[in-house]
Amino acid sequence: MYLKNRQSGVGLVEVLAALFVLSVGLLGIAGLQAQGLIAGFNASQRSVAVVKAYEIIERMRANPEGVKDAAGVTSYASAMGGPGAAPGVYCADLDGNPGADCTVPQLANFDIFAWKQSIDNAFPSMSGMGAVQVTLGAASTDPTDVIVTVQWTERGVVQNYSTNTQFVRVQ
Repeated sequence: MYLKNRQSGVGLVEVLAALFVLSVGLLGIAGLQAQGLIAGFNASQRSVAVVKAYEIIERMRANPEGVKDAAGVTSYASAMGGPGAAPGVYCADLDGNPGADCTVPQLANFDIFAWKQSIDNAFPSMSGMGAVQVTLGAASTDPTDVIVTVQWTERGVVQNYSTNTQFVRVQ
């Protein structure tokens, strides 16, 4: 009697190989999805940083004497950091409702504090910070250059700060 040793169907090795290829593909897709979520979140944080930069610029436009007074002094320059100590006089509450009547430097001090507080609230777990650098023109008619920097730690990046700097010329 003659027996044929012929295989029919799929062998166990082929099934294991197919499962391995499928699992590697699914892990790759999951990794891409995770990277996409991180990139999307970081992009939204950059958008928030742009909005925060324009927020202080608009506050400065509303108080031009604080940017550059007759003596050529600015009240808006601030170092990189968080909100720090509360101002002595609250010109408004942090929601923008009117408060005490303020002098020009007090309003500028309050604006910087409220702006840094809003950055801290916008980036709570990422230690958001802000700074305003003001370069005054030599003559009273010269424009004033303002550089606004918003800094935060991006998700998925170790010990790296992303900085969004807006350069605006204030007349």
